[in-house]
Amino acid sequence: MLGLYKLFPDMFLEQVRQLSYYSNLGLFWEVMAPVFFEMSDIYDEGGFKGVPDAMDFLVNGIFAVAGRPIYHHDWLEGKRKSRQCCRVVGESRTGKTIACNAYRLRHKPIQETGKPPIVPVVYIEPPQDCGSIDLFRGIIEHLKYKVQSREKVRELRSRAMKVLERCQVETLLVDEADRLKPKTFADVRDIFDKLNISVVLIGTDRLDTVIKRDEQVHNRFRACYRFGKLTGMEFEQVVRIWERDILRLPVPSNLHGLDLTKEESQADQD
Repeated sequence: MLGLYKLFPDMFLEQVRQLSYYSNLGLFWEVMAPVFFEMSDIYDEGGFKGVPDAMDFLVNGIFAVAGRPIYHHDWLEGKRKSRQCCRVVGESRTGKTIACNAYRLRHKPIQETGKPPIVPVVYIEPPQDCGSIDLFRGIIEHLKYKVQSREKVRELRSRAMKVLERCQVETLLVDEADRLKPKTFADVRDIFDKLNISVVLIGTDRLDTVIKRDEQVHNRFRACYRFGKLTGMEFEQVVRIWERDILRLPVPSNLHGLDLTKEESQADQD
């Protein structure tokens, strides 16, 4: 190695630069992929009314993954290892779902032949007015097990507990948790109490109002990570950092100075 260094003194530094570049690029796509996938789904469903709407979603996605998700993931990782319940709270479209989905993708299932899959992190989004049946059905189906239409609450509860234990689940992410019925929170509490799984409730400030109705639930979910919105100046700083230090664009994108109204009028003319 010393001989190579003497012959090619710049080779080592160049290798370090390349490794840093690939590492940062991989991190960028790992974290941003959920943003682009969700944008694609919304576009296919006709959810964007125009260019400003799409740009607003993309900007909020950048807000979510620009720096806070790294800390957010570290925070969730600490809760997973210590088996603690918690809440992730913030206004709508601040990137809570994107960041939590990115965390799930960082803990991919492990499948071995002849054995149940090991699924460290489970993510579910319950329907409106979610009762116990919907909660347990969502958990079972996420873990790729079939649910019989005639199964009752007691049977589903027992199956969900066994499946969670069999798949060695360590964290259960429940998005839009304010959709849960008051009595359903007792089932969420039991999952934590009986299986020692870190349960993460994700939602807006309405979630705080809901869980405070049950003192036992509120006491278990006191720990909270709050998502906020970046100011215009903070957004400009984030874009410049990503362009300069991570993407290293040859020409600045000027995204921070983009006039969305102008872009919309041009798009309409086209």
